[in-house]
Amino acid sequence: MVGVYIVAIAILIILFTNFHYQLMLLISNVRFARFSFLLPWLTVVWGLFFLGQVLFPFVSVVNKPRSYILPKLVSSGVAVMATFYLSLKIGPVGVVWGLGLAGLIYAMWCGGIILKLLKPS
Repeated sequence: MVGVYIVAIAILIILFTNFHYQLMLLISNVRFARFSFLLPWLTVVWGLFFLGQVLFPFVSVVNKPRSYILPKLVSSGVAVMATFYLSLKIGPVGVVWGLGLAGLIYAMWCGGIILKLLKPS
């Protein structure tokens, strides 16, 4: 399931990299299309966050769903603080960087939980 998810996100990133401007014009207008270059990057950062979500069923199977509460809380806090701070400092690109930082923390933490659970006791 994780492999299929990664392939699907990679396909979306490739599509959005090649057609971001056209897609933004399709759903928006020229005024917002100047930010279309952020679409592939937003796909990467949201892909990282949802990778953590895709990993969650494994934790449920081994009956450790509480192990995901702290990573979710911490990454949400990082997302709030980083997106506000970085958007003030560098504009819309800061939102992407803030979400990227939070998504990376969440995906890595969730992966670490699974590796820890897979280790023989």
